[in-house]
Amino acid sequence: MSAKQSHTAKILTKLLNGETLISSDVFASNTNQYFGHIKDQGIELIEWNEPSEGRHLKRRLNYTAENIEKAKKYLARLAGKCTAKSSGNDK
Repeated sequence: MSAKQSHTAKILTKLLNGETLISSDVFASNTNQYFGHIKDQGIELIEWNEPSEGRHLKRRLNYTAENIEKAKKYLARLAGKCTAKSSGNDK
């Protein structure tokens, strides 16, 4: 059985796997807050809107080497794999 992951960790894992996500892809209250937690860590998300598909922003990880490294480090922190200081936004 796998360990329980936070919504932020699940979203970040999907982004690292190349998925494009919108807030309604995650079944939790106020899903946009999780994207905010990720951006607060200095991780750049590319966001856009396709009016023909509704009003939700689509998001994907900006695949630069630095951004991917930041995303992996934050995911490791969320998983408790390192002792880096948290900003308090790891919910």
